[in-house]
Amino acid sequence: MDSLAEAYFLWGKLDAAVAKYREVLEINPDFVTSHISMAYVLALKEDYSQAISHLDQWMARVQAPRFRLESHWLKGFYYYSLGALEQALAEFESVGKIGEETNNLMPQITNEFYLGLIHCSRGNLEASQKHLQNFLDAVTKAFPEFRERATATYNFGMGLIQIRKGDVNPAKTRLDEIKSFLSKARDISETLKMEYTDMFNYLAAEIMLKEGLPQKAIELFETVSPPKSFAISGSDIIGNNLLYPKDLLARAYEQAGDLARAIAEHEKIVTFNPNIPDRRLINPLDYYRLGKLYEKKGEKAKATVRYRRFLDLWKDADPGTLELEGAKARLAALEP
Repeated sequence: MDSLAEAYFLWGKLDAAVAKYREVLEINPDFVTSHISMAYVLALKEDYSQAISHLDQWMARVQAPRFRLESHWLKGFYYYSLGALEQALAEFESVGKIGEETNNLMPQITNEFYLGLIHCSRGNLEASQKHLQNFLDAVTKAFPEFRERATATYNFGMGLIQIRKGDVNPAKTRLDEIKSFLSKARDISETLKMEYTDMFNYLAAEIMLKEGLPQKAIELFETVSPPKSFAISGSDIIGNNLLYPKDLLARAYEQAGDLARAIAEHEKIVTFNPNIPDRRLINPLDYYRLGKLYEKKGEKAKATVRYRRFLDLWKDADPGTLELEGAKARLAALEP
């Protein structure tokens, strides 16, 4: 039944997937994968309150540390997506504590990498760099055989930081390091090669945009398939959604001056399409970005709808967040 629910999820029949997961949990309330997957499908439906509520109910039942950290990871990522960074960081801190208490290094190490990317995305670059360095140091000490792989992952994160700073040449050096790793990698699976190739492509496109070369980014992404998100574990879910933003092509069209294509691309990424395999979440920030595009085009009514949707999703976001305050101000200026 759990496999049937996953089939519905991959098929894009989200309501049927939720219903089937509920059946599984009525039979066996401790069936872990159904808990994780159902929360993810609810988040994909943009019903974050139900997703988080479900995880809270599950956490009230389970004691096993490895299951509790999965729930903390998912809640942390959902809070982050909703602009509630302080709550998100508290959940990630809980993951780290569980790792320490159980002497399990892997969730602690993974935590450091994801916190590096989260802080980078919010512009907290000093904290981002600290977490990425912690990640690399921890892998080097505990698992020296994975140092080269971890260094490539670290270079991806550092490349994003340097782009944020406007340091394109150092970011290009990081990109070259990932390319070198891929050319030399002999002992990693095809799946891992694909993951690092995705990292290379996304970082390359971000560099192109920073250099003012949107057409090159567009040409690159016309040949790149989106990573597939599967509701398997909290770590996998965060990785698929956090590493590979869905709006890169839309940003490239906007930079190229093709406002119509930029809007069309943004409409695609805020509208769930069951007929394509991409199962990454809809980032609430994309409603705000789409609203600004409509406003730029002079379509105030459509901009208003998108701003309202964003503010509804971010109703519990940290006060003073740049995008939150920006959306409020823009909506107030548009409304009579």
